[in-house]
Amino acid sequence: TPFAANVVVDDETHHSRGRQRGRPLDLQRPALDPNEKVYEGISMAKDDQSHCWWPWLSRYKLMWGLGFLVICVAVAIGVPIAREKWHNSTAVRNEILAASSEDSSPFLTQKPSVEPTMTPSVDLMFVKKSILLKAAEHASISTTVEALMNKESPQYMALEWLIDKDEHLRGMDGTIHLVQRFALATFYFATGGDKSWRDDCYFLSNVSECKWVNNTIGVWCGEDNQIVKGLDLSRNGMKGTIPDELGLLVGLKEVYFGRSNLNGTLPSALVKLSKLEVLDLAWNSLSGT
Repeated sequence: TPFAANVVVDDETHHSRGRQRGRPLDLQRPALDPNEKVYEGISMAKDDQSHCWWPWLSRYKLMWGLGFLVICVAVAIGVPIAREKWHNSTAVRNEILAASSEDSSPFLTQKPSVEPTMTPSVDLMFVKKSILLKAAEHASISTTVEALMNKESPQYMALEWLIDKDEHLRGMDGTIHLVQRFALATFYFATGGDKSWRDDCYFLSNVSECKWVNNTIGVWCGEDNQIVKGLDLSRNGMKGTIPDELGLLVGLKEVYFGRSNLNGTLPSALVKLSKLEVLDLAWNSLSGT
């Protein structure tokens, strides 16, 4: 292998060359040991050494190695994320298909005269509406289908709020909270919550429905903070009728609506709640048993 080397000589060569040239040689290295091995090579200027190809080859190997390592790390991180997104999108499609195939109500199965352009908001409304109609059917509430067709109804306004404004529900899983928030929002619009209530009790805020309470007035839930157990809105200026959808709160145990301006017929779905223990409707203009 070529390399740069200094010329070394022994004592005899040193004196003979000095005599031939008429001057002593100034060599820094002492005479070599006769037993020391000397390797021969080809001297090379340093400028020529900088143009050699093997240093660059080592650098390219290092760069390729680092690049390969980066690719491996990116694949190890990206593949699980892509798989998770694929599973989530598949689950949403399956939920839509299941909701459309299982529901037998004419409101959902009727084919529109004009094929709509499916957008994420349309898909979301279709899924949520399907879940709510299933819950209403299970609670023997027959008025929800017709009410959701009327844009002036409290039920439609509650669904519209769920789709467009309820930020809290978008990050939640399951149907329990969807049904509870729909029932409470329907009650809010039906009894003048946006007009006559003295205290809105944080209704329709972007927090859990279990936190729609101001001191002792409002909603309260069980120990798990999941199921609505009671409503106390007495003396809060409520006006209007109690909607049937309040019967969707299947976990209700106590209801206090006394000293309000409620009128109309008492919903049968509310009275039929199996866990209901206290129902205070004193000082209202309600009818029914």
